[in-house]
Amino acid sequence: MTGFVRSSYYAGAVGAIIVALMTLATGTAAGTLGAFTLTFAALTSGMIGGLLHALSAACVALRDIARNSFR
Repeated sequence: MTGFVRSSYYAGAVGAIIVALMTLATGTAAGTLGAFTLTFAALTSGMIGGLLHALSAACVALRDIARNSFR
């Protein structure tokens, strides 16, 4: 995995942990809105990491196909 994919996964995981702590700590509407916004950002970061991971695997597979087709 590349560094950007790994950091995207880490950002999503850290964001999810922060959201859990924010939800437990605050009971106000502003805290709930902040938790919702951070949840959306954490999930988006995780999805971007998954997409980049899939694209990376596809590129590796395409490279292997290209290497084997000329032998």
